[in-house]
Amino acid sequence: MCEYTPNIHYYNYHEFIKTAQTAKIPFVEQQLEKNMQVYNSIQAETDIFLVTDGFVGVYSRDSNYSLITVLGKGSFANYFTLLDNSPNRFSMKALSDCSIIRFKKKDIEYLLSMFPENYGFQFYITKRLASHTYLKSLVLSLPSNKRVRKGIAALAQLLGKPMEKNGEQIIYLSRHIKTSIIMDYCNLSKATFFRLLKELKDSGYLSKDGDWYIHDPQLYQALIAKNF
Repeated sequence: MCEYTPNIHYYNYHEFIKTAQTAKIPFVEQQLEKNMQVYNSIQAETDIFLVTDGFVGVYSRDSNYSLITVLGKGSFANYFTLLDNSPNRFSMKALSDCSIIRFKKKDIEYLLSMFPENYGFQFYITKRLASHTYLKSLVLSLPSNKRVRKGIAALAQLLGKPMEKNGEQIIYLSRHIKTSIIMDYCNLSKATFFRLLKELKDSGYLSKDGDWYIHDPQLYQALIAKNF
């Protein structure tokens, strides 16, 4: 029996851009300053956006603009509306200076549906986006006294980088993920959030020196296995 091992490293955003260029799919590169909206009302229904640098906050217009998740480099924004052709229900803004690429939905649909060799991109794009929904659901399912640690761990899984600092294996999370963003992500009151955040700092699980550093050997190993 012949064993098949998928080339998972091929299905990344760099290769997606190359594939689009080869297929002569038009796109527009754009720079966004912090706090700028990613799209206007027309683009929300016609375009898909690939984040190539920086961080984008995704907010629900159906839930008083609460923070749903944070997208980082290599994530597609507004992609789920392509899957069922539903109206856009989200607002997205740059949480830092950002670089994005704008594609037309019809071009992405053509690229991914008409050529079997591109089907793998569909799986890996949706898998990455589904991880945001899954991790957020785990955070919100917990009692309030456990949400901050789980929320920080979830953001680290989505946006963090394993690294070594002073001989310790830690996870780096950018300073652009502000304290207020983490609080919104955990969906907690200010008093509860800051009490639990202080407990994590006092216990040595979390430290901040401009950027965030998460001292969690188990999570570090999980990110190493995921990234390499």
